[in-house]
Amino acid sequence: MRTTLAELVAELAEAGVGGHTRTAVARRVAEALSRSCALLSLEIGWCDPKSTRATVAVADPSRGGWRTREHWRGLHGTRVQRVLRSGEHYASTPSEGFSDESEAAGQGATQFVVVPLLAGEGEPGYVALSLEDPLPQVLAGSGLKTLGRVLRVAHRNCSLIERVASVSRQAHVRNVELREQVDRLTRVPEVVAKSPAMRAALERIDAVAAHGTSVLLLGESGTGKSVLARRIHASSSRAARPFVEVNCGALPETLIESELFGHSAGAFTGASKAHRGRFERANGGTLFLDEVGELPLGSQVKLLRALQDGVIEPLGSEREVSVDVRLLAATNQPLEQLVAQGEFREDLFYRLNVFPITVPPLRERQEDLPELVAQLLAEIGARLAKDAPKLSRAALRRLIAAPWPGNVRELANTLERSLILSKGKRLELSDDVAGSSPTPPAPDPDDERTFEEVVRACIERALRRTRGKVYGKGGAAEALGLNPSTLQTKMRKLGISRGHFVPR
Repeated sequence: MRTTLAELVAELAEAGVGGHTRTAVARRVAEALSRSCALLSLEIGWCDPKSTRATVAVADPSRGGWRTREHWRGLHGTRVQRVLRSGEHYASTPSEGFSDESEAAGQGATQFVVVPLLAGEGEPGYVALSLEDPLPQVLAGSGLKTLGRVLRVAHRNCSLIERVASVSRQAHVRNVELREQVDRLTRVPEVVAKSPAMRAALERIDAVAAHGTSVLLLGESGTGKSVLARRIHASSSRAARPFVEVNCGALPETLIESELFGHSAGAFTGASKAHRGRFERANGGTLFLDEVGELPLGSQVKLLRALQDGVIEPLGSEREVSVDVRLLAATNQPLEQLVAQGEFREDLFYRLNVFPITVPPLRERQEDLPELVAQLLAEIGARLAKDAPKLSRAALRRLIAAPWPGNVRELANTLERSLILSKGKRLELSDDVAGSSPTPPAPDPDDERTFEEVVRACIERALRRTRGKVYGKGGAAEALGLNPSTLQTKMRKLGISRGHFVPR
């Protein structure tokens, strides 16, 4: 056995530093002490002084080494409470009693020793030793105090490791959540394009996406211009670089230049530090200026220079910053009319209008409604954690008949309201569907559309319009955006014969 306090302290310090959990510390400390005294068991407890409960790590000998466990137990022993209050160690024989519930005594113990772990800050603790022989000289006097200080440091080390591990776990969970959020934000939604107008717009988008050409997206508010801008970016060689979106109409005129081009520290009141503008953030990627017609004339001059020369000058700075940005712009205003009124620069208009694409309003995309509604209901249902109910024929007719001045945005908002209010298995449209009766007749309980019924209706409508023509230009396959063989396979599966649609 060890005979000097220095040797024991060195072993205890190594045991305390090497244990990353309380049970590990208890095992390693028990192993170190057993080489200096006849140790039967060891119990290290940390407790809330305002309660009678403690986290206890117990170490006792077993075959092949020391066995440890951690659990909650009652602290009814008056000796432990006295030690915690006084801060002085306590030594006794088993006959004097330690705790009715204590497992520290073991069998054949001749002495109990309770040492407080009160050095430093934090919850108080104790270490209880069950000894087969009387307390050895190496632990007498200052040895017990040294044991308490070493174990207190070991406990503080374990607490720090536990806090770091907890913060690390929280950071990992938050990182996963942020990655999922970024994925949702950057994921390009599938574009429904069964109607000829929308298919024509997508053909132009897919044709220009691979090039660095500036694109001007035209169309009414809510038609999905930002979605198409993301599609262009995702299909380009800049897909791995940033996509930065700016709504020019949402920025105050006094701050728009700072937001687009950045500013240096002290450029104006409140500019305490430098700020990187959207152009710099989008460097190497794509910058999407939504509602570009709202830009003030002063900002239009700087924007034109950035597009022509590839340089910007932050506010309050004398340095120029080179930027490599592909510009996409969108507007629901007639820019030609704004140019004629002197509200939009003609040279900037021609710079933006290199490849204009008109996004059709929803009222010109009636063929897209069934699939678009199904897509929106699935997305909204997933976000609200609610199963999307079935869509009845009557409800679909109301949706198709509505003019939708707010286009896809208005449709999505209407479906979200309706989904929240729907209680059964059928979607109950809210009464404010534009252009429809506020009190529509109650739908027939059997009037529900399955997926196959929706597909059948689309195919039959296309065959009816093309007078049974499947192949070639102007055929049903072209109208539906399907391969002719794929369309024929679906027709055979659904039992649809083109002969019923051929004029006799």
